[in-house]
Amino acid sequence: MKRAFVIINPVAGKGIIKQKLFALVEALSRKDYLATVYLTKSCGDGLTASAALQQADLIVASGGDGTLREVVSGCMLNETLKAPILYLPAGTTNDFAHTLNLAKNFEKNLLLLDSEQLLAIDIGQFNEQYFVYVAAFGAFTEVSYRTPQVYKNIFGHLAYVLGGITQLSQIKGYKCRIQADECRLEGEFLFGCVLNSDSIGGIKRRLGPKSQLSDGFFEVAFVSKPAQLQDIPKLIAQLLSGESDNEQIVIMQAQKVTVEADEAISWTLDGENGGVHQKAVIANMVQALSLIVPHGEGR
Repeated sequence: MKRAFVIINPVAGKGIIKQKLFALVEALSRKDYLATVYLTKSCGDGLTASAALQQADLIVASGGDGTLREVVSGCMLNETLKAPILYLPAGTTNDFAHTLNLAKNFEKNLLLLDSEQLLAIDIGQFNEQYFVYVAAFGAFTEVSYRTPQVYKNIFGHLAYVLGGITQLSQIKGYKCRIQADECRLEGEFLFGCVLNSDSIGGIKRRLGPKSQLSDGFFEVAFVSKPAQLQDIPKLIAQLLSGESDNEQIVIMQAQKVTVEADEAISWTLDGENGGVHQKAVIANMVQALSLIVPHGEGR
């Protein structure tokens, strides 16, 4: 009999996963998995549980993108565990689920157990931490983890948008020196992100070419601070729409990115608090982990 280790964030989204637990265990049983279920109680529990796991043929992560990041981080730290991950999104925006073309319907995602189609994806290393799809600093990046969970549950993505608007007057630039592979940038930047996804904040968008999750490259974007505050919304709109004809927006691909700032900067990793860092070294860990994905998504 195969072993499945299930890590669930019971408060993600509207807590609906608690109503789906029996269906999940039943689906695993039909595929001859003996399931062990672990409910996270606080931030970091998913990382601790997956890092300590000694044996599993499958890891199931159900929650938001933050839960997935914890599980992925634990697996990256676990030198002996090579099990694939089935992601069952149950959060508010589920950015990475959009990129993987996962269904919004929980039961439909359970059918992925029948396909068993794997995709080896790149994982980002951020100093001593890991992320799945985005590391970012600057404008609006603190909104997602400063918005209370109760408001996310009620208002969904609107909570992120409203939070961003209220912080517009507080947006500042950061003087940085940036090395992205062979490209060097220096200046005052409003926003920066290192991305391996097609979606941020629930908005489907593109930064240059469509993200390839297994090619060893990040999509990278940096936005210089404009002279006038009223130009900021236009810059953000251009960034989200994928436009790059503004000289204040630099978009490229890179395998390694180093950001050194004059002051410590708050970063977000997959929409969660990534800490405050004056220097960030971000490296692409090529095809480091395998996820079960819908047919047509495997590469």
